Amino acid sequence: MSPADNTQQLRGEALRARAMIANAVCAIAASEVHGGMLDRAIANLRVIYTIVEEINAHITAPNELTVSAARELGELIDDLQGRIAAIEKLIKGFHATSEGTPRK
Repeated sequence: MSPADNTQQLRGEALRARAMIANAVCAIAASEVHGGMLDRAIANLRVIYTIVEEINAHITAPNELTVSAARELGELIDDLQGRIAAIEKLIKGFHATSEGTPRK
């Protein structure tokens, strides 16, 4: 394995770890919404957005990752974006409910 290949592999592993952290933070944010701690949930969403942007930057940059790592990370990002959308929907629903007009 060449030094460049090794670097790509290590970078991919580090970014996968970041994606897993983002998944954990998604669970925390969802829990915070359910607990009525919207400010904390929104702050955690910002952390998740930052991680997603960082990973996307590496996916799109040439020679940053192996093809398989880029593909896997792309799938992880897709999953994260789905979780983000679900949390955003929870927040909107919480706001609507607290205003007396439940929203779906």
